Amino acid sequence: NMKMLFSENYEAAVRAGDSVPKVLIKLGQWHILKGINWGRSYTLGNFVMELANFKGTQSFNMNISLVNEGGEYWSLTDYPDFDPISRAGDPSRWVVVDLRPIRSYIHAGRITGLASELERAIFGFDAVLLVGGGTRASFELTTQ
Repeated sequence: NMKMLFSENYEAAVRAGDSVPKVLIKLGQWHILKGINWGRSYTLGNFVMELANFKGTQSFNMNISLVNEGGEYWSLTDYPDFDPISRAGDPSRWVVVDLRPIRSYIHAGRITGLASELERAIFGFDAVLLVGGGTRASFELTTQ
């Protein structure tokens, strides 16, 4: 359904005169990851990447994760498999980590032994935004 709706809106923009529409998609990591997601489905992120390649342009997929002090809400640092990324974060500020350069080291065998989920993230996202000091926001309001 997401791919169909994307296609319909993209083609409508082309018909309206925008020969190369620029697209911004905000979705969760299961849907925007490039390749196959954790549910073993090809994602909208993969579809958009392939469309961009076909059109001679590029796509850029960014994951956003929280990096908090221990014991505060949720944090990427709670998942040891992601330590190589989460250690770049800082609970007091936002940090962007470009994952694209790491891929060539993995392909060359210079980085080995990564957890499969971390490797999927490195190849599925182009960058990660590590948001320091995240809170539950409205989550608690909607669950009470």
